[in-house]
Amino acid sequence: MIKINSFSGVIKILEDSYHSLVTKDYKIIIAPAIIIYQKQCKQISIIIWKHLEYQKHLKDRFFVSNKYLLVEGYLTFRDKPIISNMPKQNKHLILIITKAYEIHKPL
Repeated sequence: MIKINSFSGVIKILEDSYHSLVTKDYKIIIAPAIIIYQKQCKQISIIIWKHLEYQKHLKDRFFVSNKYLLVEGYLTFRDKPIISNMPKQNKHLILIITKAYEIHKPL
């Protein structure tokens, strides 16, 4: 059983280049990012962006270098990569975003 933790905090996208895969239910964004949580920084490599009606205006404009996002969602680990060409690691840290807001700097 996978432990899922509710997450609310800031992420910083580290670079412009990313890969995306759109399915019926999800838009999967893979981009290096740092989670700023409880005054600690933890690097992640997978962001899953859920398709929700209010996100239509957000599109991909957030996913550029050095942008900060204030997000709500769920943080979890997976044993297997979501996409086959991803690096094979023991665990993949995944952030499933349900809400996101662009901010200029961390709070």
